[in-house]
Amino acid sequence: MSESNMLGKSIGRRQFAFVGFLFLNALTWWYMTNLLVSESLRSIQATDIQTLTVQGMFLGTTILFCLLGALLGSRVKRSVIVLVWIVAGASATLVSAFVLRNLLSLDFLNVVAFSYGASFGIGLPACLSYFARSTSFENRGHRGGIVLFVTFLLVPFLTFSFGSDLWVDALLSGLWRVIGLLVFAIKPKEEVFAEKGGEDMSDSTLRNRSFLLYLIPWFMFCLIDRFEASVLENAMDQGLRDFAEIVAPVAGIVFALVGGFLCDWVGRKKVIVSGFIALGLAYAALGLLPSSPYSITFYILVDGVAAGIFTLRFVLVIWGDLASSRPRMLEKYYALGVTPYFIANLMHYVASIFVGVVPKEASFSLASLFLFVAVLPLMYAPETLPEKKIKEREMKDYIEKAKKAREKSG
Repeated sequence: MSESNMLGKSIGRRQFAFVGFLFLNALTWWYMTNLLVSESLRSIQATDIQTLTVQGMFLGTTILFCLLGALLGSRVKRSVIVLVWIVAGASATLVSAFVLRNLLSLDFLNVVAFSYGASFGIGLPACLSYFARSTSFENRGHRGGIVLFVTFLLVPFLTFSFGSDLWVDALLSGLWRVIGLLVFAIKPKEEVFAEKGGEDMSDSTLRNRSFLLYLIPWFMFCLIDRFEASVLENAMDQGLRDFAEIVAPVAGIVFALVGGFLCDWVGRKKVIVSGFIALGLAYAALGLLPSSPYSITFYILVDGVAAGIFTLRFVLVIWGDLASSRPRMLEKYYALGVTPYFIANLMHYVASIFVGVVPKEASFSLASLFLFVAVLPLMYAPETLPEKKIKEREMKDYIEKAKKAREKSG
C-alpha cells in the first residue's frame, strides 16, 4: 500500500473517531439530561399532567431547535454550530445544578427542560451531517453500529448513581459535556468521502419520494412502539418488567452492532423489512395471547432487536445514504429523520394518561395491523446501498467460498 493511501486511511480513522465521540458524547448526555428531568419530576411528586407539561417542554424544544439547527446549517459554518452546541449543553447542565439544588419547582423545571432541549437540538443535525460526511456507503452501517454499541454500553455507567443527588448528577452531566468540548478542540482536518451511486434528489425534502417512503414507516414504528410500551407495562407482572428492563436493552445493543454489519453486507432495505415483519408477528402473538408470559417474552426479545436495528438505520444510516448526491440537504434530512423519535417519546406520556381507554387485546392487534401496513411503503422504497456494492460483496463472498472448497478438495 502506498504512503499516500496509508495516510488517507489514517486520516479517515481519526475523523471517524472524532465524529463518533462527538455523537456518543451528545447522545449519552441527552440520556443523562432525560433522566435528570424524570428524577426531578419524581422528587417534586409531579402529577401526570405536570409530567406531560415538563416533558412536552423538553421534547418539544428539542424538536423545534433541531429543525432550526437544520435551517442554520446552510447559512452558518458547521464547526461553529457544533462548537456553540457543545458549549450550550455544558453551560445548561452546569447552571441547572444550582437550580436543582436551590430552586427546584415546577416553574424552574420547565426552564431547565427548555434549556436542555434547546442545547441538544440545535447542533444535532450538524453532528449527524459530520457523521455522514466522514463515512461512505461501504462502512456507514457498521461504523454507526459501533458508535451506538459503545454509546448504549456507556449509558448505564454514566447514570448508575443518578437519583441520589440531583445537583451532583447535573454537575457530572455538565462535566461530561465539557469533555466533548475538549475533544472538539483537537479535531482533525475534515475529510469528506465523495460518493457515487445515490439517486438525484429534488430541492424539496418533503417532495422527495424516497425520503417519504422511509420516513413514514419509521414514524409509524416510533408511535406504535411508544404507545404499546405504555399498554404493555400494565399487562406485565414485576418479574417480566425486570426481565424487559435487562433483556430488551441488551438485545438492542447487540443488534445495533450486528445489524450495522448486516446492512453494509446485504443492504439496508432487506434488514428493515425483516424487522417490521418480525415485530408485526410479535404484536400478533400478543393480540392472541395478551396475558401469556411466552408471547410477552417473545415480544420483548423481538422489540429489543428491532429497536437496535431501526435506531441505527433511521438515525444514522438512511438519511446519509439518501443525501449522498446532495450534501447540502444532509442537515434537513437528518433533522426531519430524527424528529419521529422525539414525537413518539412525547406521545408515550400522553398514552400513559389514556392507556386504559383501549382494551389491550385490541391495542396489540391494531399495532400488528399498522406495522404490516407500514411495510407497504418500504416495498416501493429504493435500496440505498448501491447495487454495485452489494454485487461486489456477493462476488467476494463467492470467491472466498470457492477458495475454501478448492482447499478442502485438494
